[in-house]
Amino acid sequence: MPDALPPPLVLLGPDDVATLDDDALRVRLGGKGRGLVQLVRAGLPVPPFAVIPADAVGAVAAGAHDDALRAALRQRGPLVAVRSSAVDEDGAVASFAGQHHTTLGARDLDEVKAAVAACVRSFAHEGVAAYRAAHGLVGYARSAVVQ
Repeated sequence: MPDALPPPLVLLGPDDVATLDDDALRVRLGGKGRGLVQLVRAGLPVPPFAVIPADAVGAVAAGAHDDALRAALRQRGPLVAVRSSAVDEDGAVASFAGQHHTTLGARDLDEVKAAVAACVRSFAHEGVAAYRAAHGLVGYARSAVVQ
């Protein structure tokens, strides 16, 4: 079975990630996204969430996939948080706590899109680059976004 998630936006539940191994989860969904999936797989109660995979987050930040975002918002309720989920975030080497932009309380499609774009812009901030270098992490942060 291929390690593929349905593009562009992944609304996660146990069946959505059943075929992905842990490494594939981290590469596609980042640290926070992977952690949420692990909680679901363990049978723990997890509030509804969505993960924009790392390979789709740039397109969402640029304004694509409005229908998928609207569907995610309908399932999440009136307010959502938009957070980074970098591939090397929340791992054994570095946490990135406070390094990437987080938006709390986004209320509609425009606010969620703006929050995703702000999160993506924060991956290139000077402080993030310095943090990556200090922890021996090379290159640009590849990141999914969790809402």
